[in-house]
Amino acid sequence: MLARELQATRTCKVERITTNTVIRVAVDVLLKRRDVLVGDTEEELFASFLAYIEHLEKQPAQSEGNPH
Repeated sequence: MLARELQATRTCKVERITTNTVIRVAVDVLLKRRDVLVGDTEEELFASFLAYIEHLEKQPAQSEGNPH
């Protein structure tokens, strides 16, 4: 579903966005920010990553050169 939405709304139609594309992006993000994953269960890991995202959303906008 998400892949279809992204596929339909993209502006540059060079390559397809598939479910596997979305999964690879999600895994890459998690690997890059593995230090924020805390917990012993899937639920706890998910909650810790959501807390990290919510923390980022509350931060004032910063320069493009520094993502956090």
